[in-house]
Amino acid sequence: MSKQLQYLFILLGFYINSFAQSVPIGQWQSYYPYNSATDIEVAGTSIFAGKYGLLQYNVATNEYTSFSKVNGLSDVNITNLAWDAATQSLLICYQNSNIDILQNNRIFNIPDLKNANIVASKKINNVRVIDNNFYLATGIGILIIDPKRQEVKDTYPMIVNAQQASVFDVQIYNQQLLALTNKGIYTANVNNNLLKDINNWQLVNAGIFNKICVANQKLFLLKPDVLFTWDGGANAVPVYNANLTMYDIVFAKNNLHITTFDGFGTIVKLDTFGNPIDTLSGQSAQNITADVAGNVWAANAFSGITKIENNKGAYNYSINGPYSIDGFNMKVINNNLYLIGGGIDGLPFYNAIGNRSGFSVLSNNEWTTFNQFNGIPAMDTMLNILDVEVDAKTNSIYAGSYGGGLLEIKKDRSHVVKKSDNEITSGIGMANANLVTNMHNDDDKNLWITVSNTLKNLVVKKNDGTWQTFEIPTSGEFKVLSDFVIDNSNQLWILLPRSRGLLVYNHNNTIDNKTDDKYMIYLAGEGSGNLVSNQVLSIAKDKDGKIFIGTDNGVSIINCPESAFAPGGCQAERKVVNFGVADNYLFVGESVTSIAIDGANRKWFGSTNGVWLMNAESDSIKLRFSADNSPLPSNEIQKIAINPTTGLVYFSTASGLVSYRGTATDGALEIEEPIVFPNPIQANYTGTIAIKGLYQDADVRITDASGKLVYRTKALGGQAIWNGLTYTGYRPNSGVYYVFATNADGSKTQQTKFIFMQ
Repeated sequence: MSKQLQYLFILLGFYINSFAQSVPIGQWQSYYPYNSATDIEVAGTSIFAGKYGLLQYNVATNEYTSFSKVNGLSDVNITNLAWDAATQSLLICYQNSNIDILQNNRIFNIPDLKNANIVASKKINNVRVIDNNFYLATGIGILIIDPKRQEVKDTYPMIVNAQQASVFDVQIYNQQLLALTNKGIYTANVNNNLLKDINNWQLVNAGIFNKICVANQKLFLLKPDVLFTWDGGANAVPVYNANLTMYDIVFAKNNLHITTFDGFGTIVKLDTFGNPIDTLSGQSAQNITADVAGNVWAANAFSGITKIENNKGAYNYSINGPYSIDGFNMKVINNNLYLIGGGIDGLPFYNAIGNRSGFSVLSNNEWTTFNQFNGIPAMDTMLNILDVEVDAKTNSIYAGSYGGGLLEIKKDRSHVVKKSDNEITSGIGMANANLVTNMHNDDDKNLWITVSNTLKNLVVKKNDGTWQTFEIPTSGEFKVLSDFVIDNSNQLWILLPRSRGLLVYNHNNTIDNKTDDKYMIYLAGEGSGNLVSNQVLSIAKDKDGKIFIGTDNGVSIINCPESAFAPGGCQAERKVVNFGVADNYLFVGESVTSIAIDGANRKWFGSTNGVWLMNAESDSIKLRFSADNSPLPSNEIQKIAINPTTGLVYFSTASGLVSYRGTATDGALEIEEPIVFPNPIQANYTGTIAIKGLYQDADVRITDASGKLVYRTKALGGQAIWNGLTYTGYRPNSGVYYVFATNADGSKTQQTKFIFMQ
């Protein structure tokens, strides 16, 4: 490197700030609750635990590594893990019967079972390592996978009397392969190469058992509530009755360890005669394993990886993350992401389901959870948190419970519950229902709250701290109001669940004078509002003030919301588009569950079939994401939220939360110096280069030190992107380059500089 460039690195060092640590444009991140695990496996000095994603804990170095679809896994919802030391291979099984092998930091996918066109259940019940092969006990028999070749080596269908037998567990004992099935226990010589035929197996016990364990040359069989010793034939003798559901069994340090569940979870320690020695309660674990030293490790539903020491103590190992995958709702407030657990059974009907996850906040790459288990004891009765908002004046967090009222959490974490005896008024037909659904601040810092099962179903906390209530005359027994947006005229556009359309409410900017208020309901059909459907699922306001309405049959657009109550009104547009097939209404046939607007006024639409990014006019698809072509964990999109500063687009799905670094941000409101990322741009960097902190839709020019134009583009909101090539298609020479930006009317300019390496 030349002295000149060395000097320039020092000169421009202040540019290499937190933005340089951002996720590159077009890259994904996942946010799984690694504090929850369903299976666990010891792999040398590492412990692997999985559920939504895979967590690796290195005992020797005390380091963690997480795996998800973002960095190589083929699927989500892990059910089984197994480790083969000979090939250093970890088998990963998923709920949908997909299979991965993690080997030498590479992931190999084996989708054969998942893709098999079989009527019987393909569920993977358990996995054992036998002769350096993985033996999978499944609903269609035994599947053998060769970790060296990363392929299915053989299958034993286990067809008994022309019926498919389901295999619960498989084990080897004295060269005999033992298969626990729903037709009894079958055995065969492990070296027999004709085991596809059930006639080469022997039925030795007609009992139905779930797990088998070998301990000190003794065999143990596990039923849901009874432990048996087994002689390998017809005799199975009960030795321990837990009177509880027993899930798993492992032999370690000359003792048996069994996981049971009694509401809290207990690990029972037994001798090999079935006599209880000790118990450790409070462990919400189903599957357990042991390392070579005899230490017991448990997959904990709430603490991730748990190490059990002599049944006297438990040590938990996990990494920071959200409390759960529950993401009924989601918001970005003051650059912080709020993941809201929610809990509604059948969105259009709004029946509470008792969700206790509360909400989790992502701030500065750290998650903080608010629920009854994490410092807010009042939330033991405040279930089904459907929405949160931060008070624009006090910075208190307000959380709305569908059944528990309104919770105010102050900056010092003290909290106040507001129920029907004060601001949230008594319900009709169900006393003290306190069904808070959604809340938003308006531009005047008034906090608006929708409430259900009450006559006064709209509440506002005014910016002076006083409260006002409104009676919105809607149809339906329980007066249910849901999510809403506030338009540029301060009118509220409110979703009416149960196929009741959309309500617009105008308080005429006189909150305390209700005599001049107006309301109108939009329904399907010309003259009634012209919605594409009465089943409204989502709503958003774009940067032009238009209202986008997602339904169970596509999207409607209110182009003139300020004229809703003017003579002639403002009917919804049923936009017709052509995506290369035929003209049709926008997203007809799709249940549009979420809509979000990015910094360039482009529209992100989420549905039960994935995600679309469309241009500002909503007539051209820019991106299309699904679980098949992206790290999306599921096509069932619950909510989309965008951080306007970073351009991160968050997708809450039925199987967890991920984000995508988009190309657009909100434009700068004040004069600030733009930031180039990455900076310096290394010679081997071929990704997208971002210029952040620009004025909205700015004209952007990149020049060399002599002023020669290298590239010109227009910002997407407040961020411009560059592919690193000149306008003639070549990579520039090494040196210092300058960015000049001008706002839309040419009245304001910005500039910065960066280093480019060739």
